[in-house]
Amino acid sequence: MTDAAEVGQNEPMAWPIDRIISELQERHDRDPGAATLFPDQSDIERWTGSDTQKEYALYNDIATALARGFHAGELSFEFCDGVANGLFTTATASRPLNPDLPWPDLFFRVFQAFDAGEYHIPEDRTDDPVTEHTKPAIAAIVASFGE
Repeated sequence: MTDAAEVGQNEPMAWPIDRIISELQERHDRDPGAATLFPDQSDIERWTGSDTQKEYALYNDIATALARGFHAGELSFEFCDGVANGLFTTATASRPLNPDLPWPDLFFRVFQAFDAGEYHIPEDRTDDPVTEHTKPAIAAIVASFGE
């Protein structure tokens, strides 16, 4: 098992998380749903100062901010889902390049919570997947923070 200090978890990001979320929110506000909202590898490198050892912490820190912001009603489902999707795509694409880095488990749980809100279960689409699946999952994740 990899020690947290070995993967940069205890070192500060090149950019503070609130600044990253603000940048992503500005992109979303300019053009909701646009592909430019989604963070890509160039964003990850810029936000971590190109230090791949900090990527694990970055993914989990962004996931924490998304979960808290959505749970508090400060960030929309569409915004959080878009960011989580973009980060998931970037994380999976970069895995072959950095196979020794641990998978960001908290990020993956948050991604799955938002992903669950994308899909209607009944064919008639009478359910509300965000209310029925995403909100309870995010509430449980935020509760796990122990705050």
